[in-house]
Amino acid sequence: MSDFEDDRGGDEATERIPIVAIGASAGGLNPLEAFFTNAPDSLGWCYIIIQHLSPDYRPVMDELRARTTHLKIRHIEDGLPITPDTIYLNRPNTGSVVEADVFRTFTYGKADQVPHLPIDSMLASLASRGGEKTAAVILSGSGSDGSNGAQILHAAGGALLVQTPQEA
Repeated sequence: MSDFEDDRGGDEATERIPIVAIGASAGGLNPLEAFFTNAPDSLGWCYIIIQHLSPDYRPVMDELRARTTHLKIRHIEDGLPITPDTIYLNRPNTGSVVEADVFRTFTYGKADQVPHLPIDSMLASLASRGGEKTAAVILSGSGSDGSNGAQILHAAGGALLVQTPQEA
């Protein structure tokens, strides 16, 4: 077989869409803009942006991302399968996870844990895919959301990048 032939043989892990999950608080807008200005937009990757959003949040992230990328931009919806060359954005008061490369969502109730940890939830769910073709980027913030999920994903073999505290 030549170096150019496809020798994947139908292995489920090699057929998976690569996912880059990005966790950020409100301070992550500038780093996100820089990230997507430089991110490839036709490699078949899926990007999931999970931010801390207040219930009265007016969505502007899709407008901001549209200025810096040609990737499709969608909001996460329950039952929506991940697709390549797409950025997915979370919604306020809604947690989301990925199960078998399909989004599952849940609404935070008043009795739920406060503060909500949407980044941890997403990253921990991505660990179930195994580490191959799954990465996390943690940007900004003063809280701990993302730290536990990042450890779980990293233990499963996922790549992990963290913004330096001096830049966050």
